[in-house]
Amino acid sequence: MATLKASTAIIESAHRCHFVRAEEDVGALRRAVVELASRCLGLRAADAALVATELGTNLVRHATPGGYVLYRADREGIELLAVDRGPGLAHQGQLALRGAAHASPDPPARRRGLGIGLGVVARTATEFDLYSSRPGGTVVLARLLSHPRQRTWCRWGAVNVPRDHVGDSGDGWMVSVNGTLTALVVDGLGHGEAAARAARAAISVFAAQPGAELADLMDRADQAMRSTRGGALGACSIDPGSPGASFGAGLRYVGVGNVVGRLFSQGKSQGLVGREGTLGTPLGVRRAPVATYQWPPGATVILASDGLRTRWDPLAYPGLLGRDPSVVAAVLHRDFGRTSDDATVLVIEDLRSGSSGAEEGRLASPRR
Repeated sequence: MATLKASTAIIESAHRCHFVRAEEDVGALRRAVVELASRCLGLRAADAALVATELGTNLVRHATPGGYVLYRADREGIELLAVDRGPGLAHQGQLALRGAAHASPDPPARRRGLGIGLGVVARTATEFDLYSSRPGGTVVLARLLSHPRQRTWCRWGAVNVPRDHVGDSGDGWMVSVNGTLTALVVDGLGHGEAAARAARAAISVFAAQPGAELADLMDRADQAMRSTRGGALGACSIDPGSPGASFGAGLRYVGVGNVVGRLFSQGKSQGLVGREGTLGTPLGVRRAPVATYQWPPGATVILASDGLRTRWDPLAYPGLLGRDPSVVAAVLHRDFGRTSDDATVLVIEDLRSGSSGAEEGRLASPRR
């Protein structure tokens, strides 16, 4: 999850994936995470080692036949997501504490149902959250940051995992906040470094002028990808509206190709309308239409590449929406990700409380 001050573009790296099935895998995970943490100023290697060890050990002991840890360098530290398909946790509500378990003054033994290992992780991490279902498995998030992040009206998180969990990812994502939030997911055609170059070409356009008109940005991305193999792209901008307003000015979305966008509010979902095609092709793409949607306080939007199988739906998981966006992304990737393709899930959540008005939660039809 990230929250951010204005005028900053966030372009995050892909996750590395480390499978943990035996005790020796825990040691290898610890060494890899400590090495990554050593590049981040302000982080203690001992904290990184402790969190990696506890997450890995928990997978070996309680998630037969183990699981995996997604980890990557964050802008201000490192992020780890321990993922399994184990039996799930009996007391998830007591365990998660809405991501603030690390702030509890009670020792882990006094928190009913909270294992000592997860208690250590929760107290050590700067940010902590989890989601568990029985059956289904558990996702545990731990971030170690050089300093706590400033909260704004929104937060976001993502999972980007390359094909077969190794090598370069041909997918990419970006978020920028400057009053209005601009976000995108791009899927370079194919796999590997050539696909990654295509994705970077599109991202560079949005990063240079994140507040520009979406249709113009898509045209420029199309041109920038002409020297690459091209790809698919979905992008949105969200205007939260004036403080205290029941509804913001709205969400605007433009998509070309097989990136999927969905809007969620008050237990309802709506697909975001894009168009078929491939950016960067010799024949070009006609100017893509921009659709506008209502954006109620508390809404969530999810953008995903076709590395996810169809029919993914966070509403099928009780209580999942509202967890840290990276946890939401990791659950969807675990259950719907294709190992034969790069996969990216970006989740953006409005942190403002929804009103009790009669129109709250109604998802409007797109307006062209």
